[in-house]
Amino acid sequence: MHFTLETEVQTSKEQLFDCLTTEGSLKRWIPPLVRMDYENMAEENSWNGTQFTLHLRPGRKVRMVRGEIVAYRRPELFGVRLYLRSNNIVDLFCDLKEEQGKVYLQCDCEVSNAEGVGGVMGRWSAWQVRRVLASRLKDLKSITEERSISA
Repeated sequence: MHFTLETEVQTSKEQLFDCLTTEGSLKRWIPPLVRMDYENMAEENSWNGTQFTLHLRPGRKVRMVRGEIVAYRRPELFGVRLYLRSNNIVDLFCDLKEEQGKVYLQCDCEVSNAEGVGGVMGRWSAWQVRRVLASRLKDLKSITEERSISA
């Protein structure tokens, strides 16, 4: 299931890209994030293909989510593939555009389910991802704008 979310952010593309990609900033707009481990780096000076593990603590237990960077073009495009549970794959591409002095963040998200997962469960997973992503993007926008005002 595919969906797109877009928002205008009052900051520069470089600051917004940093907030999307640096661990310290990620912890501010993704509160359950405890740490991020990179497992293998791809070619030198290229983040494409780099695998990582997010350690999240949404409750008492730490949950690990594996992922990989599938697109990295600073400061315009950032894409990750997350492997949620055993049956969900989330592809998220964040495209930063600057038009008439305004910066726009467009997130394209594709939620895929493994074979054998029913339609209802697939739609439920996509709904959950969309709800969480919308909330996190709202947090990202406010944190990034606060940061640019105080800078």
